[in-house]
Amino acid sequence: MTVPHANISAALVDLIRRTSVVADRLPEKPASSLAELLIAPRFYPAPFPELAAATVERGVMHVDRVDPMKALGENRVVVLIGDRESGVTAGLAWLLERRHLADPSLPALYIRFDTRQGKRVIEDDIHAAAAKVGWRVDRGTKVPPALIGIDDVERGSDRAIERLVAHIVDHPEHRYVIGCHSDSKRDVLGALVEAGLSPTALYLGPLNRPSEVQQLVRKIVRTPSKALADKVSAVLSAGRLPRTPFLMAALTVVLNAGDLQALDPTAVIDRYIDLMLGRTDIIYHGKFDYRRLIHALEYL
Repeated sequence: MTVPHANISAALVDLIRRTSVVADRLPEKPASSLAELLIAPRFYPAPFPELAAATVERGVMHVDRVDPMKALGENRVVVLIGDRESGVTAGLAWLLERRHLADPSLPALYIRFDTRQGKRVIEDDIHAAAAKVGWRVDRGTKVPPALIGIDDVERGSDRAIERLVAHIVDHPEHRYVIGCHSDSKRDVLGALVEAGLSPTALYLGPLNRPSEVQQLVRKIVRTPSKALADKVSAVLSAGRLPRTPFLMAALTVVLNAGDLQALDPTAVIDRYIDLMLGRTDIIYHGKFDYRRLIHALEYL
């Protein structure tokens, strides 16, 4: 069965609207694709700081990126790795949508890593994800070949990771994109390799270009200006702040509301939480938006 691409996009757009600190400030008009909500992620073959340091040593000021569609086309298991709040969920969703657009023969399904007990946990989650995109597969029936994105695979539950790896080994008909954070990559990649699989790693990189900062500002602020984007870039550089989507979005909100007194991530987050809690004048559509608080608490 071919699942309409619009169904895949709708499910992923819903995911990002529920989880992204950027998307919760957008107008409520439904988006037709993730391109309306996200800035295209940057993918690298190794952690960006390592690649950047190596290029400087060679006297080259350019870090080569990876073609993610090529990586997905050539490898059955791809692991997307990023620091916390670097946008792993958004990157995973972006990969699923783009790959399905390029190859609609494999429906793209998104599930979260789950440590609850049970033999059919992963299979049940895949069936639920299939139903979400309008792909009806009876519970007792094997899901036909699909591209399955599994998010938030974390160390700390060896049994759950072993169950996931066993599922991947037992279902060669599927292709997988696994999202995990940098502090879990060794456990995740090690378990896959130990099972005889050959995963390919993609690493999320920072948003370094001025044009990317401008795009982000336009997605967050209803009346954006180049001056605000320039101010965000200047504070990022002056404070040497991490160029992660979460911190850049928080910084945009803070700078748009007033002056920032200190140039460090803690000050940005503190000020952002003040705004979310209604301690100043930032209110979303006249009411508090709980998604920002949940996102911030998960970050902290």
